[in-house]
Amino acid sequence: MSDEEELPQGTATILLVDDNPVDLLVVCKQFKRAGYRVVVAREAEEAIERAGFVQPDLILLDVVLPQSSGFELCRRLKATASTQDIPVIFITALTDVSDKVSAFEAGGVDYITKPFQIGEVLARVNTQLSLRAMQQLLNARNQQLQQQLSEQRLQREELEYRATHDMLTELPNRALFMDRLTHAIERARRNQSQLAVLFIDLDKFKIINDTLGHGAGDELLQSVAERLRSCARKSDTLGRLGGDEFVVLAENTSAVADIETLIERLSSKLVEPVLLAGLMHSVTCSIGISLYPRDGETAETLLKHADLAMFQAKDRGRNAYRFFEASMQETLNRRVSLERQLHEAFDRDEFVLYYQPQIDLRNGRICSLEALVRWQSPNEGLVLPGHFVPLAEESRLILALGEWVLRSACLQLQRWLNRGVPVVPVAINLAAAQFADPTLDQLLKGALVESELDARYLELELTESMSMSDPEVSLAMMHRLKEIGVSLAIDDFGTGFSNLSYVRRFPVDKLKIDRTFVEGMISNPQDNSIVLSVIRLAHSLGLKAVAEGVETEGQVRLLAEGGCDMFQGHQFRPALAAPDIEDLLQRQVCVSPDLLARPFQLRTVLLVEDEPQVANSFRRMVRNHDIHVIAVEGPAQAYEVLAQQDIGVVVSDYRMPREDGIQFLSNVKRLYPNSIRILMTGHVDRGTLENTINQAEAFRFIAKPWYSDQVIATLEQAFQRYDYLSRAGGVSESLGM
Repeated sequence: MSDEEELPQGTATILLVDDNPVDLLVVCKQFKRAGYRVVVAREAEEAIERAGFVQPDLILLDVVLPQSSGFELCRRLKATASTQDIPVIFITALTDVSDKVSAFEAGGVDYITKPFQIGEVLARVNTQLSLRAMQQLLNARNQQLQQQLSEQRLQREELEYRATHDMLTELPNRALFMDRLTHAIERARRNQSQLAVLFIDLDKFKIINDTLGHGAGDELLQSVAERLRSCARKSDTLGRLGGDEFVVLAENTSAVADIETLIERLSSKLVEPVLLAGLMHSVTCSIGISLYPRDGETAETLLKHADLAMFQAKDRGRNAYRFFEASMQETLNRRVSLERQLHEAFDRDEFVLYYQPQIDLRNGRICSLEALVRWQSPNEGLVLPGHFVPLAEESRLILALGEWVLRSACLQLQRWLNRGVPVVPVAINLAAAQFADPTLDQLLKGALVESELDARYLELELTESMSMSDPEVSLAMMHRLKEIGVSLAIDDFGTGFSNLSYVRRFPVDKLKIDRTFVEGMISNPQDNSIVLSVIRLAHSLGLKAVAEGVETEGQVRLLAEGGCDMFQGHQFRPALAAPDIEDLLQRQVCVSPDLLARPFQLRTVLLVEDEPQVANSFRRMVRNHDIHVIAVEGPAQAYEVLAQQDIGVVVSDYRMPREDGIQFLSNVKRLYPNSIRILMTGHVDRGTLENTINQAEAFRFIAKPWYSDQVIATLEQAFQRYDYLSRAGGVSESLGM
């Protein structure tokens, strides 16, 4: 039989290694008849090559071969991984017992001496092939068993991993973290050392999850986990308890400073912007810390106390950390009680709407109202929204509360209309979860139908961050709301991350300037520039600008001068109950026209001086020169006076608390560039004064103690300069004033 002849699949292959042609011919012929495939090799190297290539089921090997013995060849075959398991039967004329021993030592399984009976050879070959087949079957079964055991072990390990780890972040879960914390407490007890538990909660995660979707929320959680890994110490244990709650176990923390260093590292890493839904977002965190053994001796107690401290950090305005204090338990008890009462408040109908007027800065009339929810608690009294709305958001009551506000405002408006009250539109704030609800437009339609209210009386306010969380989704919802007929406003404008290309496309009617900028606009040039820029932006887009949180007359006058359309704030009225608002509407109460303009005070000096005797002396000095003096004790009062009226000359002392005269005059230069600024001091060196004048922070300076004639002359020069600039249409940058 040739090497290439085709045989049925499964036919056993025998490699015959012999250099005797007669033996080869006889054996080949008989084995072919027996149904075997036979491959022949005549010397050792050829046998090695063919054995590796053919992978025979059995080898018949002569001991005496050219250039090598059969024993050596057998040893080589057994030393090779691919052929070491192939059984070898020696066929040889050697009959010495020592040769047989050598054959078995070399790895042979049988030894047949020549001359032989072919029947005997076939019988022995069949026996070895059967034994090999059995061994292969056993090996296969053993491998299968090992594989099954390995798979079971992997499955068990996978189940154990899933039972002890959070699958989203691959951090230890609560069970594993608590186990490790328990062991860490035992070590700390033996070593008399301290450990810390840090409870980390992301700020405003629910807003991101609600507005951007759960996919973006999961991406944020994974990013947080990676950042925690990157800045935690090797000895620290991290964990995720669920939601946006993470924990860190820090062992061997000998000092509070060590913990604060770790917190600073964690906080600064977490606040780095992360890309979510195509936009960059910065996320802060609130951290609570408990210490062993000071704050507890069990894992459960330490974790609970760290959690309490975290809530205190959130109550402090978020993006903060707090160490546990015993008094926090009382605060938690009150919070739990408040949340329980909040659930009951819906059944008891304890919520009430207050309304804050918005004033038209062109005529001083009430042009709209903002509805603000209050909780009339039988235990706590009138509770402001800042104390219970965050609780409502956390407990998912915010949707029910938002629906109640919407329906109640609509019904109140219709009641006023039915009684003939000259109503104005009412604005309602939407929570992030409300705006993310795809059925918001249907809810709005239902409230309008139920109250039989015309949609033109309703305005919805969306925060800037809420609108920009997913601009395309926001845009689609806004158009659906506008089709109903309500107007829209973007609230807290300037505090988020607006993309102006989207703001231009949003079908809104108003931009509401955040109160933080309004508060600083009379004293902070940057805030003033932001307010004026938002007003100009709104007008360029065909929108109205509304200023929030207006508290002073100066703010009102600057806003009116800057072209702002409307304002709201305590300067006119705080939020009032419905009967009080109805009274204002019926009586057509409005702001005095005098409040809407900054009058000019002829030959008036604003004197900023904190020493009363100096201010009185200054008044006496100028009283016979037709100069009016308004004296204030510091910059805060001076900014308000400047906002209320147009002052020609400002004289400021150098040494004042909180803000020196040069900084004050520098701000005045940027806020009111036409005012002529004079520095009065006896403490600044001449070089500083000359630089101040050269940089146009001050027009002149008055030295203390002064000479009356020189002061009067300086003031007259200042008035002349002011008159010139007023006639010329204002100061230019080239003048440096």
